[in-house]
Amino acid sequence: EFGRKVVVEPDLATAMSGQLLHAGGEDLAAAIGGETIAALALEEGYDPFGMPETKAVEDGGLYRLSGRKAVVRHADLAHCFIVTAAVGGKIAAFRVERDAAGLVLDSFRMIDGASAATLELSGAPARRIAETESVLAVIERGMVALAAEAVGIITALNAATFTYLGD
Repeated sequence: EFGRKVVVEPDLATAMSGQLLHAGGEDLAAAIGGETIAALALEEGYDPFGMPETKAVEDGGLYRLSGRKAVVRHADLAHCFIVTAAVGGKIAAFRVERDAAGLVLDSFRMIDGASAATLELSGAPARRIAETESVLAVIERGMVALAAEAVGIITALNAATFTYLGD
């Protein structure tokens, strides 16, 4: 239905962020209530299952992230970011607060009018929230949801075209 209505809000990214926060044992009440907005930052290239170039290094119980994430939807509204990074040869997800030192956002508008940003991380402090299995499971479910959304968009476009052409 989101695809059929051509919704430009980050519904899928929000759901994926929530799943990763939940995997990390976080209470989702603030996220569900809209008090905390988490933006999903995993895009680096064309392979969503590839090892991220963003790196995490443990530093006294926390982690420091360095790398770049592209097209983080609605980053301008986010209180925190859920960032994937490589650590010890595996993928993990980390929570990075918006005001974290070493985090720089380069905001822009996308073709559909939605806001997005590129995140530059230079030793930004982060908390590890999800391990490889959870991250890959969320990405897999996200790909299936994205395919369903695309089918909805195609259905809406076909209906509009048929209406325009007069059936």
